[in-house]
Amino acid sequence: MLKGAHMCKYSSDKELNKLIRKLVAKGWEYKRRRKHGLLKSPDKQFQTTVPGSPSDHRAFLNFKHDILRVEKQVETEQKEFV
Repeated sequence: MLKGAHMCKYSSDKELNKLIRKLVAKGWEYKRRRKHGLLKSPDKQFQTTVPGSPSDHRAFLNFKHDILRVEKQVETEQKEFV
């Protein structure tokens, strides 16, 4: 995880930046790569690439949908262990 993550620029898209900052604050791990970043869930079960400069106008919505799906899956798995 990067130090000073709250000030880090993860993507040129401001909505993606906001979402990734929230995820990093929740325990997700961000790692900068050459063209794209890598975002790992707190349980290390899921990872996804973060587009540095998304060209698709739906990039934020697609990314958010993927993250919400993973968070829901992680919650379900945690409930099964209890």
